[in-house]
Amino acid sequence: MSDTTRGNEPDEAPRDDTFEASSTEQTPAEPEVVETVVVDEVVVEDTAAGTVVVEETAVSSTETVRDPLAEAVERHAYVSPSTIAPIASPEPEAPPAPAAAPVAEPVTTYPAYTATPQQAIYVQAPVPPKAKGNRAFGVVVGLVASVVFAALYALAAYVVMSLRGTTNPIEQAFAEFVGQPVFWVPIIFFFLAFILLAAIVNRGGWWPYAIFGLLVGAVVYLSYVGGALLSVAWRITPADVSIFVSQQWLAPLAILAGVFAREVTVWFGAWVASRGRKVSQRNREALEEYDRQLAAGPQFSA
Repeated sequence: MSDTTRGNEPDEAPRDDTFEASSTEQTPAEPEVVETVVVDEVVVEDTAAGTVVVEETAVSSTETVRDPLAEAVERHAYVSPSTIAPIASPEPEAPPAPAAAPVAEPVTTYPAYTATPQQAIYVQAPVPPKAKGNRAFGVVVGLVASVVFAALYALAAYVVMSLRGTTNPIEQAFAEFVGQPVFWVPIIFFFLAFILLAAIVNRGGWWPYAIFGLLVGAVVYLSYVGGALLSVAWRITPADVSIFVSQQWLAPLAILAGVFAREVTVWFGAWVASRGRKVSQRNREALEEYDRQLAAGPQFSA
């Protein structure tokens, strides 16, 4: 469909760009009426005849067209000077009021910032526990065991003297025996052998004292022979030494000294071993606590 605009536009009147000053009012130009006819084409297809018929339908519309010059004149209408109100002379401006004195604002004073020095924090690492020993206790027990051994050895000597008989009274013979090396040498060697065994066993059990107590008894037995030789050294000749020593191997006091030394070592060694087990248990607990502290890491106190 196509639109066709048909109409006659009237010729514009000649424009006069001047206006008469004497006229008080100018009549605006009459608006022009323009009739616009729009023809609509309608296509009708006749399928039976095989032809196409184009019909035109005219639609007329009337529009009013105003002259642009007339519109400009209306917008700029002439105004007479008599109708203009006189312009009032400007009044003198009042002097400005004096500015108010500025109000001092309170000043807030802040303390000066002092930078805090960085302080290094030292965390002490847990100290590994020191294993405690049982040797000092063994020495103390050795002293007590030596006193007990000396008492048993002295009692055995008194009994043997009583049974064998002496030329002097028994009390005097016993006093002479106690003051001789044959009495003190076995006691000294027993003490040395016992503390040596306690130092080796340390926190060990009771069985080392039961086994190696035989060695302590052997040492005491040999020390008795040596003490007896020292007791008569100024009274015999070198040729008689071997005879005297051979007589002491089966001496009743030598055998009793060895037996007492072994028994005392076994029983007092059990005392030392019992404390050694307790010391070992405390050492294990201290080591476990040290391992827990290492696993927990450093701890900071508030």
